[in-house]
Amino acid sequence: MKTSTRRTAAAGLFLLGSFSFAVHAQLSFTPLGDLPGGLTNSAAYGVSSDGQVVVGSSSASTSGVSAFMWTEAGGLVALPTLAGGASSTAYAVSTDGLVVVGASGSASGPQACIWSNGAAAGLGDLAGGSFHSAALDVSDNGGVIVGYGTSVSGREAFRWTGGVMTGLGDLAGGSYQSEAKAVSPDGSRVTGYGTVSGQNVFTWDETNGMQDVYASAIAYDISADGNNLAGNVNASFIIPEITTIQYHRAARWSGGTPNIIGPEITGTGSQYDSLFYGLTPDASIAVGSYKTSSSGPYFAVSHDSINSIRNLKTVLTNGGIDMTGWELTAATAISADGSVIVGYGTNPDGNQEAWVITGYGLDLMLRWIGNTYHWPGNESLTETNELWINTDSKDPDIAVTGLVTYTTDKGETWITAPLTEGTPGPDYDHWYCNLGAFPAGTTIRYSVAVDDAEGAMIWDNNSGKDYYAVVSPGFTGPVGWVGNDGANGTIAHETTNIVLDTEPEVALDGIDGDGAHLTATGLKPDYPYVLAMGSDFENWTDIVTFTPAETNDSLSVTNVMNPSLYRLNAEDSNTYVTITREVWPQDSGKAARLGYNISGSGWQAVEMDYAGQVGNNDLWTRRVGPLESGDTVEYFIEVVSASGGGLSYFDNNDNSNYSITVP
Repeated sequence: MKTSTRRTAAAGLFLLGSFSFAVHAQLSFTPLGDLPGGLTNSAAYGVSSDGQVVVGSSSASTSGVSAFMWTEAGGLVALPTLAGGASSTAYAVSTDGLVVVGASGSASGPQACIWSNGAAAGLGDLAGGSFHSAALDVSDNGGVIVGYGTSVSGREAFRWTGGVMTGLGDLAGGSYQSEAKAVSPDGSRVTGYGTVSGQNVFTWDETNGMQDVYASAIAYDISADGNNLAGNVNASFIIPEITTIQYHRAARWSGGTPNIIGPEITGTGSQYDSLFYGLTPDASIAVGSYKTSSSGPYFAVSHDSINSIRNLKTVLTNGGIDMTGWELTAATAISADGSVIVGYGTNPDGNQEAWVITGYGLDLMLRWIGNTYHWPGNESLTETNELWINTDSKDPDIAVTGLVTYTTDKGETWITAPLTEGTPGPDYDHWYCNLGAFPAGTTIRYSVAVDDAEGAMIWDNNSGKDYYAVVSPGFTGPVGWVGNDGANGTIAHETTNIVLDTEPEVALDGIDGDGAHLTATGLKPDYPYVLAMGSDFENWTDIVTFTPAETNDSLSVTNVMNPSLYRLNAEDSNTYVTITREVWPQDSGKAARLGYNISGSGWQAVEMDYAGQVGNNDLWTRRVGPLESGDTVEYFIEVVSASGGGLSYFDNNDNSNYSITVP
């Protein structure tokens, strides 16, 4: 067939435009090294709430380990040991990095220790018993310290403030033993374990004292409001007449209710173990360590309600960081905003080494939209009611705008209305729109979408079927029949030759950093056109083929020439196959789709067009092409009703499909 050039339009020069983009924290992994002297061995146990200061311990001599402080600017710096002691460990640090707490050997014995302005000071011990204490956590302002000491009754949790160490007691029952593992950022709430028949989680505040929260468990960290805890439950697996395996299962508590997340040993006897050591103040992220086989190894993890458990090494590797030779054993602490995690692992030389991860977070994204419904429902919706569309999206606080697109004339015209953000749920955002009232018998076919700040959009269109609100007394039942009634004169499929009888034009609208923008007018809907580009009137390059749905269409070109000229090419005529079906009862089919392939080239799905009524039936049609002589169109038809949330009726020639070959 002849190719005819219809119109040429000149273009201006390519101009660079301005761009904007979101900046995200760069994920990074930093090994912290080791202090000089002794074996190569270090571990990080605490991080300031702003993520700037890391503390822990490192081998510094053949006789012991030394507490350290690390900053990006200063590197690893040893903290002094109390007089008479050989070893020390730092467990936590205040927000400003000026107060570090931990434990140090001393002339009296193992002693809770505070480091401030480069000097170490012992906190002493509770009265009575053997001398043994340790400071395990500190409030953000450095004014409240918690840990354990040894009283006349035994090991006992303490809270230190204003220079005074106060024992918190123990839970009733069992041997006397308790430890305060963590304090809330403001210093008002404490958690850890006490002893009943075994270790039980406790919380403490000045009003209620020590409260038993959960049996056979330990809490290692507490949220700012004291309502959330992180730690582990103690579990056992009995192999009859052989052995009992004792292990831990990572757990989180909210309002005293446990969420046991760590894996459970099953009949295979695989020896799992898991713990959570750290928790952000808002309880959004917990960090810890997992082992998922008897042989190990342990691996550092994070947990949140959106991503569940994440292996930190895997996250780093997926982020483009080379982790060859590294095994991250445990994540021990996390900054207030969740961006910095510290811990320890095995380095490529096979030695234990402290590390810090920065740029971490929930990895929030626009990943889901659903729970879409309308109110009132189809059985209750009348012409006097306003129609409300509702939907939810995840992750929370990511979607910034939303829309509902709908049609009341079986897809001939579509209208778009904005969604309004409503009251959010615990892990999702809620959106709604009031479309107003519609006349009796109207079917409103709709779908919804939300987008994020960068323009990424996701849709809920009921798996391609869309949703249907039907105003009483509109038909809401299923489709009863799809076919062709000879009495109505419709034909299932036939070839049609379409002649190009319109003169298209193309005009340049403008050029910016995204390329050239054009408008084509005078087009024949569903007819194929080719846009060609050249830098002169002699040499042309085809750059895009398009089939417009309307008489006008907008086009964008990114690989522009300088200067650029454009023209539209089209065949004088083309051959199509027209497919037609009747649907009964009238108004039962709310939408119809055609699934087809051309000579086995792969299946496609397109909407059919509503063509009115014939006899007692609705009429739907679709044109497929352009086609060449010998092409075979194989097809089936799906008609969607409002029944059952979008029940489909398939006309597929008893599962054999229909076919027509172009002569």
